[in-house]
Amino acid sequence: MRLRLRFLLTLLQAFMRSRLGVLNPSSIWLRVLPNDVDLLHVTNDRYLAYMDLGRNDLSVRIGLFAAVRKLRAYPVVRTLSIRFRHPARLFQKLELRTRILCWSEESAWFEQEFFLRGRSIGLAYCKAEMRTAKGVVSPRTLLDFGNNGAVQSPDRPPLIRLLEEQEQTMKAAQQEPKAVSAVA
Repeated sequence: MRLRLRFLLTLLQAFMRSRLGVLNPSSIWLRVLPNDVDLLHVTNDRYLAYMDLGRNDLSVRIGLFAAVRKLRAYPVVRTLSIRFRHPARLFQKLELRTRILCWSEESAWFEQEFFLRGRSIGLAYCKAEMRTAKGVVSPRTLLDFGNNGAVQSPDRPPLIRLLEEQEQTMKAAQQEPKAVSAVA
């Protein structure tokens, strides 16, 4: 993550904000700064970094931060799909809403949507997992640490099923040997 100062500020603000239920959305506000733009609008990779901030805010506010620290876990994004509708430009103020859609034994799906003056400008779906040196930490383990053990995952929405099929297709394509062409 290249937004270290924003990351620290987001964590501090998250600790000062009200606690959320696991299935409640969180919102953070982001100002587009000169280092966020490439020529005229926010760069594609910066949206992904913004999304990291949104997931961190949500994790703190639903009580997972202590579990992550105790377990020495770290997040890994497995799959991400984003659709841009309109560009964000220099000095505009964006709202990023983040929510957990569902989870399995290994990972959780997040929906993250960017708004500019109340209008959706980007929508993303992200599958992430928490890992330690020993392997994947189940979302259930994290929820139990955060006193959210009674919360059950909602059913997977149809869109998530489609994204999982796409993920499996991509995984199979990664495992197939690729023909290498010689460049003269």
